[in-house]
Amino acid sequence: MVVPKFRAWFNAKMYNEPVICDGKVYLDWRDFEDGRTYKDIILMQSTGLTDPKGVEVFEGDVLYYPENPEGEKYGIVVWQKESLAFVLETAFDYLPYNLWLVGEVVGNIYENPELLDEVGNG
Repeated sequence: MVVPKFRAWFNAKMYNEPVICDGKVYLDWRDFEDGRTYKDIILMQSTGLTDPKGVEVFEGDVLYYPENPEGEKYGIVVWQKESLAFVLETAFDYLPYNLWLVGEVVGNIYENPELLDEVGNG
């Protein structure tokens, strides 16, 4: 059985082990007094993959992959409802899973918004 893993973005801070229970998100598992609703927090699910350096890849992460023959060097991990899968979104396309194997996590769209410019420029 696979247990989904999440991280949460709230008030300009990343929380790596939120607890989700009874429709609330608790940012610190030691404090169940401060539950928040889903609309207050951005949840990002793990893809279950790691980059070549062993960093776990989450939705919202920006990957750098210099080996792409198409020329684009950056992409954002997004959930694509139509495919029911995580895909790597670039400025021009969605990239296949095999490019993820060489991609390196260089940040995420919340803690490193400047990386969005890199994605837009390829």
